[in-house]
Amino acid sequence: MSKKQLENSHSETESDSIDKESPSDFLPFGKAFGRVVKNSILISLVHIINTITKNFSFSFLKGQSDNNITAAYGIGNTFLTIFCVAFVVSLNVGMLVESSQNHGLRNFREMGYLLHRAIIINIILLIPLTLLIIFSEDLFILINFEAKLAHSVGSFMVLCLPGIWTYMIFSTMNFYLNAAKIFKPQTVI
Repeated sequence: MSKKQLENSHSETESDSIDKESPSDFLPFGKAFGRVVKNSILISLVHIINTITKNFSFSFLKGQSDNNITAAYGIGNTFLTIFCVAFVVSLNVGMLVESSQNHGLRNFREMGYLLHRAIIINIILLIPLTLLIIFSEDLFILINFEAKLAHSVGSFMVLCLPGIWTYMIFSTMNFYLNAAKIFKPQTVI
Protein backbone atom coordinates (compact mmCIF):
# COMPACT_ATOMS: atom_id res chain seq x y z
CA MET A 1 0.00 0.00 0.00
CA SER A 2 1.41 3.41 -0.94
CA LYS A 3 1.83 6.25 1.53
CA LYS A 4 -0.97 8.26 -0.16
CA GLN A 5 -3.43 5.35 0.01
CA LEU A 6 -2.55 4.82 3.67
CA GLU A 7 -3.24 8.51 4.45
CA ASN A 8 -6.56 8.40 2.57
CA SER A 9 -7.71 5.27 4.39
CA HIS A 10 -6.69 6.82 7.72
CA SER A 11 -8.63 10.06 7.05
CA GLU A 12 -11.72 8.12 5.96
CA THR A 13 -11.61 6.11 9.17
CA GLU A 14 -11.43 9.31 11.26
CA SER A 15 -14.35 10.96 9.46
CA ASP A 16 -16.41 7.77 9.68
CA SER A 17 -15.93 7.64 13.45
CA ILE A 18 -16.86 11.31 13.80
CA ASP A 19 -20.06 10.91 11.79
CA LYS A 20 -21.14 7.78 13.67
CA GLU A 21 -21.84 9.11 17.16
CA SER A 22 -23.99 6.76 19.11
CA PRO A 23 -26.91 7.97 21.22
CA SER A 24 -25.01 6.82 24.32
CA ASP A 25 -22.43 9.58 23.66
CA PHE A 26 -24.99 12.22 24.73
CA LEU A 27 -26.31 13.00 28.20
CA PRO A 28 -29.74 11.62 29.03
CA PHE A 29 -32.44 14.29 28.87
CA GLY A 30 -33.07 14.39 32.62
CA LYS A 31 -29.40 14.81 33.45
CA ALA A 32 -28.90 17.47 30.77
CA PHE A 33 -32.00 19.35 31.93
CA GLY A 34 -30.83 19.19 35.55
CA ARG A 35 -27.42 20.55 34.58
CA VAL A 36 -28.99 23.47 32.69
CA VAL A 37 -31.32 24.33 35.59
CA LYS A 38 -28.48 24.07 38.12
CA ASN A 39 -26.22 26.33 36.07
CA SER A 40 -28.90 28.92 35.32
CA ILE A 41 -30.57 29.25 38.72
CA LEU A 42 -27.96 31.60 40.21
CA ILE A 43 -27.93 33.88 37.17
CA SER A 44 -31.74 33.89 37.12
CA LEU A 45 -31.74 34.87 40.80
CA VAL A 46 -29.51 37.86 40.00
CA HIS A 47 -31.88 39.04 37.25
CA ILE A 48 -34.93 38.60 39.51
CA ILE A 49 -33.30 40.64 42.29
CA ASN A 50 -32.30 43.30 39.74
CA THR A 51 -35.90 43.55 38.50
CA ILE A 52 -37.28 43.75 42.05
CA THR A 53 -34.77 46.51 42.88
CA LYS A 54 -35.77 48.53 39.80
CA ASN A 55 -39.46 48.13 40.59
CA PHE A 56 -38.91 49.11 44.23
CA SER A 57 -36.97 52.21 43.12
CA PHE A 58 -39.67 53.13 40.64
CA SER A 59 -42.41 52.67 43.28
CA PHE A 60 -40.47 54.92 45.66
CA LEU A 61 -40.06 57.61 42.98
CA LYS A 62 -43.73 57.34 42.00
CA GLY A 63 -44.66 58.42 45.51
CA GLN A 64 -42.72 61.67 45.07
CA SER A 65 -44.70 64.80 44.32
CA ASP A 66 -42.58 65.75 41.28
CA ASN A 67 -43.77 63.91 38.18
CA ASN A 68 -40.63 64.98 36.29
CA ILE A 69 -38.51 62.75 38.52
CA THR A 70 -40.71 59.74 37.80
CA ALA A 71 -40.75 60.50 34.08
CA ALA A 72 -36.98 61.05 34.04
CA TYR A 73 -36.45 57.70 35.73
CA GLY A 74 -38.65 55.86 33.25
CA ILE A 75 -37.38 57.60 30.11
CA GLY A 76 -33.76 57.51 31.28
CA ASN A 77 -33.86 53.80 32.12
CA THR A 78 -35.51 53.03 28.79
CA PHE A 79 -32.89 55.00 26.89
CA LEU A 80 -30.00 53.42 28.83
CA THR A 81 -31.42 49.92 28.39
CA ILE A 82 -31.95 50.30 24.66
CA PHE A 83 -28.73 52.07 23.76
CA CYS A 84 -26.22 50.77 26.30
CA VAL A 85 -27.28 47.52 27.91
CA ALA A 86 -28.68 45.98 24.72
CA PHE A 87 -25.50 46.69 22.74
CA VAL A 88 -23.19 45.46 25.50
CA VAL A 89 -25.19 42.26 26.05
CA SER A 90 -25.47 41.59 22.30
CA LEU A 91 -21.71 41.89 21.85
CA ASN A 92 -21.07 39.77 24.92
CA VAL A 93 -23.38 36.99 23.70
CA GLY A 94 -21.18 36.70 20.61
CA MET A 95 -18.12 36.48 22.87
CA LEU A 96 -19.92 33.88 25.01
CA VAL A 97 -20.58 31.62 22.03
CA GLU A 98 -17.02 31.87 20.73
CA SER A 99 -15.49 31.48 24.20
CA SER A 100 -17.61 28.46 25.13
CA GLN A 101 -16.56 26.75 21.90
CA ASN A 102 -12.92 27.47 22.70
CA HIS A 103 -13.44 26.27 26.27
CA GLY A 104 -14.77 22.99 24.91
CA LEU A 105 -11.69 22.73 22.70
CA ARG A 106 -9.51 23.62 25.71
CA ASN A 107 -8.13 26.58 23.75
CA PHE A 108 -7.74 28.89 26.74
CA ARG A 109 -5.37 31.33 25.06
CA GLU A 110 -8.01 32.12 22.42
CA MET A 111 -10.56 32.60 25.23
CA GLY A 112 -8.25 35.22 26.74
CA TYR A 113 -7.93 36.97 23.39
CA LEU A 114 -11.72 36.99 23.02
CA LEU A 115 -12.15 38.52 26.49
CA HIS A 116 -9.57 41.19 25.70
CA ARG A 117 -11.21 41.99 22.36
CA ALA A 118 -14.68 42.08 23.92
CA ILE A 119 -13.59 44.65 26.51
CA ILE A 120 -11.89 46.80 23.87
CA ILE A 121 -14.90 46.64 21.52
CA ASN A 122 -17.30 47.50 24.36
CA ILE A 123 -15.11 50.48 25.33
CA ILE A 124 -15.05 51.67 21.72
CA LEU A 125 -18.85 51.34 21.61
CA LEU A 126 -19.45 53.11 24.92
CA ILE A 127 -17.35 56.18 24.09
CA PRO A 128 -19.86 57.61 21.56
CA LEU A 129 -22.77 56.42 23.71
CA THR A 130 -21.25 58.29 26.66
CA LEU A 131 -21.05 61.45 24.57
CA LEU A 132 -24.66 60.92 23.52
CA ILE A 133 -25.68 60.63 27.17
CA ILE A 134 -23.68 63.72 28.17
CA PHE A 135 -25.45 65.78 25.50
CA SER A 136 -28.81 64.03 25.90
CA GLU A 137 -30.49 67.08 27.42
CA ASP A 138 -29.93 68.97 24.17
CA LEU A 139 -31.09 65.94 22.20
CA PHE A 140 -34.33 65.72 24.17
CA ILE A 141 -34.99 69.46 23.76
CA LEU A 142 -34.37 69.02 20.04
CA ILE A 143 -37.14 66.40 19.87
CA ASN A 144 -39.59 68.71 21.72
CA PHE A 145 -39.35 67.52 25.33
CA GLU A 146 -40.18 70.13 27.95
CA ALA A 147 -36.99 71.84 29.13
CA LYS A 148 -37.47 70.78 32.77
CA LEU A 149 -38.12 67.14 31.78
CA ALA A 150 -35.17 67.13 29.34
CA HIS A 151 -32.92 68.44 32.12
CA SER A 152 -34.19 65.80 34.57
CA VAL A 153 -33.69 62.94 32.08
CA GLY A 154 -30.25 64.21 31.07
CA SER A 155 -29.15 64.62 34.69
CA PHE A 156 -30.43 61.16 35.60
CA MET A 157 -28.57 59.52 32.71
CA VAL A 158 -25.32 61.40 33.42
CA LEU A 159 -25.53 60.18 37.03
CA CYS A 160 -25.92 56.62 35.68
CA LEU A 161 -22.74 56.79 33.55
CA PRO A 162 -20.41 55.21 36.14
CA GLY A 163 -22.90 52.36 36.48
CA ILE A 164 -23.01 51.83 32.71
CA TRP A 165 -19.22 51.54 32.51
CA THR A 166 -19.03 49.16 35.49
CA TYR A 167 -21.94 47.18 34.04
CA MET A 168 -19.99 46.79 30.80
CA ILE A 169 -16.99 45.37 32.64
CA PHE A 170 -19.12 43.15 34.89
CA SER A 171 -21.27 41.89 32.01
CA THR A 172 -18.24 41.06 29.89
CA MET A 173 -16.61 39.17 32.75
CA ASN A 174 -19.93 37.50 33.59
CA PHE A 175 -20.34 36.15 30.05
CA TYR A 176 -16.69 35.09 29.97
CA LEU A 177 -17.02 33.17 33.24
CA ASN A 178 -20.25 31.58 32.01
CA ALA A 179 -18.38 30.36 28.92
CA ALA A 180 -15.80 28.80 31.23
CA LYS A 181 -18.61 27.12 33.24
CA ILE A 182 -17.96 29.26 36.32
CA PHE A 183 -21.22 30.61 37.76
CA LYS A 184 -20.88 31.44 41.46
CA PRO A 185 -18.51 34.47 41.65
CA GLN A 186 -20.70 36.78 39.56
CA THR A 187 -23.71 35.87 41.70
CA VAL A 188 -21.89 36.89 44.88
CA ILE A 189 -20.77 40.18 43.31
